[in-house]
Amino acid sequence: ERAAHSAIATIYPYASISFEVAKNLFGIALIEEVTKWAVIMIFVWRSKNFNSKFDGVVYASTASLGFAALENIIYVMSYGTDVALSRAIFAIPGHCAFGVLMGFFFVRAKQASLKNEGTRTLFYLLLSLAIPTLVHGTYDFLLSPVSKEQNLYAYFSIFVAVLDVVAWRVIRRESKTDVRFVGQATILAQENGTPQGTATEVIQGENFTMQNSFSQNEDNAFTS
Repeated sequence: ERAAHSAIATIYPYASISFEVAKNLFGIALIEEVTKWAVIMIFVWRSKNFNSKFDGVVYASTASLGFAALENIIYVMSYGTDVALSRAIFAIPGHCAFGVLMGFFFVRAKQASLKNEGTRTLFYLLLSLAIPTLVHGTYDFLLSPVSKEQNLYAYFSIFVAVLDVVAWRVIRRESKTDVRFVGQATILAQENGTPQGTATEVIQGENFTMQNSFSQNEDNAFTS
């Protein structure tokens, strides 16, 4: 991160708004989110245990919380226990929320890959990195000294509140619409007349049957 900050300082004046935006977006958020994203790509993407829709949120948020724990240890060792409380209140839930957003798009990339939809797979993989990076960068910028000087710090609480509500709704939605992957398809909607608890879909000439844990009348928010 220090090397990235030095490189950014050669492009934008130090401590300017442009510098702080670039530093927090590319010098901090992107590096940290790439680290988490790489972990789930390496250890989760091809895992046989990555076999249901809600797994995206579970694995991505777990990776984020693991990163937050390591980061908190480094901060406490560097700056003392005075920073522990503030990081417990803000940093840990923040990283968890970033992970939830990552998992939301990550599992849709997995669903697309199971259907051999290469373009959609790449699109959702990019979103699974870009969206949490953008949100993370905004979060950090609102805590920066420049943000305080520009009277933007007051928006931090509003931003965190909105972020927490969105993350909670994603968790609730993904949990209620959780389904297992079968063959090359995931059932995303219950067909009319299908017995409760099961659904059948025909894709590419093959029949796929799986357990379905959501109802036809579920709210359509946050669907892929």
